[in-house]
Amino acid sequence: MLGLTEAGSVLLISGDESDQPEERRGSFGKPAPGFETQIIDPDTAAPVGIGEVGELCIRGPYVMQGYYKRGREECFDAEGWFHTDDLVRSDADGFLYFVGRRGTMIKTAGANVSPAEVEKAIARVTGGMVAHVVGIPDGERGQLVAAVVVVPDSADPPAFDALRERLKAELSAYKVPRRFAALRRADLPLMSSGKVDTPRLKKLFDA
Repeated sequence: MLGLTEAGSVLLISGDESDQPEERRGSFGKPAPGFETQIIDPDTAAPVGIGEVGELCIRGPYVMQGYYKRGREECFDAEGWFHTDDLVRSDADGFLYFVGRRGTMIKTAGANVSPAEVEKAIARVTGGMVAHVVGIPDGERGQLVAAVVVVPDSADPPAFDALRERLKAELSAYKVPRRFAALRRADLPLMSSGKVDTPRLKKLFDA
């Protein structure tokens, strides 16, 4: 299931505990009772088709009335939809799959890339290495996909050319990182909250 503070609690859920088909792995279920949902292209506001990635919008009696000290028109569109900034896709049976946060998506040559998808692929082909994927500015493509691989103290950094070749079997070509860097865990830049400092990660690729 998937929860959202602005939705009061649980937003997506499924009570079907029977064996599910393999292609449903990763689903967060369907909208909980009382919620209307739609998935739109965040740039055009047009509904997207089944299987296409778009922004999840919700409305219903359990959705918040607004944010503190902000007008309702700042929180909802003219039709009363709350735009969650969550990017999802749906299958033909109405099950929803979380793809990422809109603000973290990398736009390269007009295509959207989910950092989380690339990070998971890197973990698969490296036997579990953690990676942090970011978008870095590029004059031709808008952004380039770049990956910082966290190398355990007892291991050597991966050969990036070989890693790139293995990722081609896991990802579409435009999702494969064009740039790589490696850091030891102790050198990973962190904010005071303990989260990874993404702007400092991006500076590793300044050149």
